[in-house]
Amino acid sequence: MNIRVIASPDGTVLWASGALPGKTHDLTAARVWGILREREKTGILTTRAPRPPS
Repeated sequence: MNIRVIASPDGTVLWASGALPGKTHDLTAARVWGILREREKTGILTTRAPRPPS
């Protein structure tokens, strides 16, 4: 199971998705839940979090 969360810089949860299968790619989930469409409407800029060292 995989759940997506959008949080403010201080960690406040702004939105949480419903559950999707764990193998669902992040971009696919963003499309399913309409995150990209809503982000484009608001003009909010997004950044990719750095990957943790492996």
